[in-house]
Amino acid sequence: MDAVIDMFAREVDETERSITDAVGRIVSDARPDLASRAGSWDPNACLDPLLLAFFQGSGDPGVTLDQLLVGRMDPRARPHELPIRTDARGAAELPGIGILRTNHPAADLSLDAGLTATRDGEVVSVELTPQPRMRFEHEPVLDHWVAPPLRFVLGGGPVGGPDASPRGVAADLRRALDILDRVQPDFAEVMRRTTRRVVVFDDVGLNSLAAPRAHGSVFLDLAHGSGPIYHLEDLLHQCGHVAFQAMTLRPDTVLSVPPDHPLDGSDEGGEQRTAYVVLHAVVTERWMVRGLLGCLAGEPLSDLERIEARGRLAYILGRYVLDLTDLIGADVVAPRGTVLLRQLLADLRTLHRLAQPFVQGLDLTGQPYNFDLDTFVCRNPQLLVGDRP
Repeated sequence: MDAVIDMFAREVDETERSITDAVGRIVSDARPDLASRAGSWDPNACLDPLLLAFFQGSGDPGVTLDQLLVGRMDPRARPHELPIRTDARGAAELPGIGILRTNHPAADLSLDAGLTATRDGEVVSVELTPQPRMRFEHEPVLDHWVAPPLRFVLGGGPVGGPDASPRGVAADLRRALDILDRVQPDFAEVMRRTTRRVVVFDDVGLNSLAAPRAHGSVFLDLAHGSGPIYHLEDLLHQCGHVAFQAMTLRPDTVLSVPPDHPLDGSDEGGEQRTAYVVLHAVVTERWMVRGLLGCLAGEPLSDLERIEARGRLAYILGRYVLDLTDLIGADVVAPRGTVLLRQLLADLRTLHRLAQPFVQGLDLTGQPYNFDLDTFVCRNPQLLVGDRP
């Protein structure tokens, strides 16, 4: 059992209940008519990042609350007619029902119980791509387009690509998830409980991220890498943030200072480091090191995948050492946080020892904020001619 996951198992349960209860009340207050029809909301519906973002995002959510809720209701209880809004593609997602595609982008439509859409009284041609899944315990929803309620996370623009899987990312993510199941099953389990939507996008000016105001969603940037090893690290990193957010919804349980208490300096991306940000970094770096090490120790990898995994392991291990050193020196943790730091330090010692056959002698000079495989190979050409631990 993963010691950190075990340490915070109760908090994950409490966070999910807290969010479910709060969102259920907000939804019922906002739409008592739909609430009376629904009777009660499916707890998993209340944890949908689209619904959370609708209420916590900034600006126009770009959808109606009706279209986010109708698929959560018993078909017999659904209203006979409801307003929906299409996105820039002319599509409207109805979670639990599917995606309606039309030739009317950014349009306000009326939809009846038989899924006939009209605009200003005229029937609109629609095509439904079914999405019957309403529960997300097994796999997160994978988006190749940033749904309108989530666009505030990436600055508000329609960032995204076509529905067709860009650069084979779906297959790479599937393999990364399969590897994760084998090398870190405890993490894979908590990831599937807490991450409900994976959004892929491509923007060299941004980085992958998790979005607390749309809790349960992660955004994976294709601009900084590709392939299963890249996605394995990115899932461990961003889904790790979501999981640790659920574990520490109340940061004062692990910190003795406010979460935004500044630490000296800024990170390599130029952002101010705070106590909670650095704690998040160390916890996710631990999961990333464990995952990459497990991948190298037991997974059949191609030569290039193995080289990439070694480079990423060396890079993240170095950050783990530096960030944990800074966190210990800052004296910002509460008694429970001290227990966590001791575990993180003990794990670092073990992982550092196990990683040495894979990382010793590697040159990380010139690495940017996001690990760059080409730079790594140029600095370590010996890896191309059979330097294999």
